[in-house]
Amino acid sequence: MLASDFLRTVRRNLITVSAPIFVGYIIYCDYHACKNYKGPKVENGSTNNETQ
Repeated sequence: MLASDFLRTVRRNLITVSAPIFVGYIIYCDYHACKNYKGPKVENGSTNNETQ
């Protein structure tokens, strides 16, 4: 009985810890891929306004 409770809490802790890391990792990679794809002009608003 103790072992199953322990495993249950470990599984719950693993999910609660890994979920934000997984989501953050996706957002982090998405952000950097976007930044690298669009180039440095998106980073600076002033240069973007000057070209228009």
